[in-house]
Amino acid sequence: MMEAILQRLKTARVITILRGKNSERLYHRGIELARMGCTAIEVTLDSNDALQVVEKLRQDLGENVLIGVGTLTDTTQVSACVSAGAQFALSPIHPKDM
Repeated sequence: MMEAILQRLKTARVITILRGKNSERLYHRGIELARMGCTAIEVTLDSNDALQVVEKLRQDLGENVLIGVGTLTDTTQVSACVSAGAQFALSPIHPKDM
């Protein structure tokens, strides 16, 4: 499964990043980006209600768009991210066991 996700990220060529304080705006921007053809979207975990945004995007965009999280700073966050629907994670650091 990981290889398939990596291949889809390579095919996407660009990962759009959503970061902000207004979770409703982040959600709508993600929907707009997907409609414009973006196939990989990252929601940064330092955004307000990031996991709720991930969950809504995952639910509404289906499997054609990869949804991931960024600014992961601690691997204890991974379980909650996966439960919300994240398919990949990026980190500005290299957390132990990532």
